Amino acid sequence: MLRRSARCEAGFTLAETLVALAIVVTAVLGLVPSFVFATRANERARAMALATVLASEQIDRLRALSWHLDPAGARVSDIDTDLTVVPERVGGRGLTPSPSDALERNVAGHCDFLDRRGRWLSGGTSPPVGTAYVRRWLIEPLAANPADGLVVHVRVMPALGAVSDRRPAADEVRIVTVRARTTR
Repeated sequence: MLRRSARCEAGFTLAETLVALAIVVTAVLGLVPSFVFATRANERARAMALATVLASEQIDRLRALSWHLDPAGARVSDIDTDLTVVPERVGGRGLTPSPSDALERNVAGHCDFLDRRGRWLSGGTSPPVGTAYVRRWLIEPLAANPADGLVVHVRVMPALGAVSDRRPAADEVRIVTVRARTTR
């Protein structure tokens, strides 16, 4: 008999198994909010990274426009490239100074719309269906040297954030650069 009773005590009872299972389930359920938080943070980081790339891309496109002095010292300024279309073409505003509120509202010639993958959809003032990002840019003369310097601002924000014009959205990106004329 002694042997039989030792063998019965060697296993787990149903009550012990249920208690262990309850502890494991509670621990796993406690981790679910962490997974949800991590997923949302990852999605936000991806969106911010894409918005940063889209803003940098537009800064590069604006910096690629002619803004220099020719060998004779004459000012050369690209004021007619349309950056609201892809591919770029003549018939736009180029490096023409923008209205002062071009970063706060959709201004024709200083705004375009992109899908969730960052692909260009259209320019203009009204976002088309499928717009995920609104990209706006402001070009203003440099106060210290307005004839030979420009300040270029680019703002990229989620399409839903385009409504909150005065207050920066949490998920927006802004990049500012200065251009100075140089001799080519």
